[in-house]
Amino acid sequence: MSRIKTIRLIPRLILASIAGLIIFTIGFNAAWESTKGQAATTQRQARRYLNMVNSAIQTYRKEHGKWPTSLKNIYDDTNFPASDIWGHPYAYHLKENSYTLMSYGRDGKPGGVGLDSDISINDSHPINNEISLRQLITIPWAVNAIKGCALAGFLTFLLIFFLVRPEDFNLEGLGCILLKLVLTLFVLFYLTILMIALEYPSGH
Repeated sequence: MSRIKTIRLIPRLILASIAGLIIFTIGFNAAWESTKGQAATTQRQARRYLNMVNSAIQTYRKEHGKWPTSLKNIYDDTNFPASDIWGHPYAYHLKENSYTLMSYGRDGKPGGVGLDSDISINDSHPINNEISLRQLITIPWAVNAIKGCALAGFLTFLLIFFLVRPEDFNLEGLGCILLKLVLTLFVLFYLTILMIALEYPSGH
């Protein structure tokens, strides 16, 4: 008898696991894409600030007939912050008749992708909003969203496991299983998206 119960238990476990994994995967991908959107928004803001500093450099040149030797010359005359939106100083280097101005991104180091990518006034390439998994788990709101996705996946597993009964696994009960599965996935899908939306930082 115990063997029969075990055999009936396996399909429920498999079905519940698949349903939970579906919800977690959908939610995880949604959180990942939302993080990419946030990265692009942050970089656009960083580029706007960089352009403002660049305009101040151009104004300094017109007023003094030379490029500023350092950005401190500009900060003495304006209210521009001495660092980018991540709190790192801008990289400003004079050449013979020109200069380079850039932000090294969130990590403050040359190179990188996503929030860590460099932003330069001479860079006409599209914003790089690729986010690695390693970067994703360093963003507090994204980590909370992923935890919410895992919780939603676990709830999906429990609901499917207890809603689908052993006697449902026959031709007559196939429609009942499908109905329970669709309704559960529908409800948990919207619950997952709602949790991600609530975690997403506003005003950025």
